[in-house]
Amino acid sequence: MTPDEISFAADMMVGRLARWLRILGYDTLYNPEKSVQEWIPVVVADDRILLTRNRKIEGQLPKKNYYFVEPNDPREQLAELIERFQLDTERFLFRLCLLCNVPVVPVAKKEIVGQVPPLVFETHQEFWRCPACGRIYWRGSHLKRIREFLVRIRENYNRF
Repeated sequence: MTPDEISFAADMMVGRLARWLRILGYDTLYNPEKSVQEWIPVVVADDRILLTRNRKIEGQLPKKNYYFVEPNDPREQLAELIERFQLDTERFLFRLCLLCNVPVVPVAKKEIVGQVPPLVFETHQEFWRCPACGRIYWRGSHLKRIREFLVRIRENYNRF
């Protein structure tokens, strides 16, 4: 599925999973202070899927609006969701702010002078900014590590 076809909300029990879904480019609301009960109206109104490890959700939401995440380990959680929802792990990487869940926008290099480490500024040409919080992103060495991690996830946890 593409990010245009599915969106999530994540309760406090799957916070690390929420961050990974944002890395993959999937709209994922997350607020660790929100209870499962507080997520219900949001999930229904936005037609999202609530990701939770709380079994008490059964019967409180239509089955299409929640998914019980079985594993404890965030890597296994991610593998399970990639498999279950056929998430694309390549095409939409880093299209969202990891903090705000807002699409990032390209920003001219001259507009970020002094806002990134000098070596990053010297060695990179493309930058993106979150219009909500102002955080700046670039394709650094972390991108290679994340892609390698995703390959390992698919190879090691393909049992779902």
